[in-house]
Amino acid sequence: MFIRSTIMGLGLAAVLHDIGVFVGIRAHHKHAQYLIQASEIFGISSDDLAVIANVARYHRRALPQKAHLPYTMLDRPDRVRVNKLAALLRVANALDAEHAQRVRDLHVKAGDGTWTLSVEGTGDLTMERLGVEARADLFKDVFGKALTWHGSGVRA
Repeated sequence: MFIRSTIMGLGLAAVLHDIGVFVGIRAHHKHAQYLIQASEIFGISSDDLAVIANVARYHRRALPQKAHLPYTMLDRPDRVRVNKLAALLRVANALDAEHAQRVRDLHVKAGDGTWTLSVEGTGDLTMERLGVEARADLFKDVFGKALTWHGSGVRA
């Protein structure tokens, strides 16, 4: 399938993850999942939409669980795909949680048991750092590596 073999699934989930806000702020991640799953997007199969919808669902709050029916309806490879892409989207979303686009540059360095994010940006990046720390749980579960933050986050 087109989406399964590319990173485009993550890109589409990233673009669509907040679409549920138009239904309501509270539980917008669940609304996003429903809206994406119920949509027809030209060139995207219903199987791929199910993956994208689940990635959007898990961009915040609850972790994927076998008690969540739309998640359990996916086959094992798609559940693994959702876990990986949702882990990445949670971190990316945390890096711009206030939609202020303060992060200007990001480098990832692999270490023993950790990946260090070297972040540069404009202004105070405390909220972004705290967001990444709060959302790194799924990342550690999925990839087996903790995320650490390096840098003052201030660049002229």
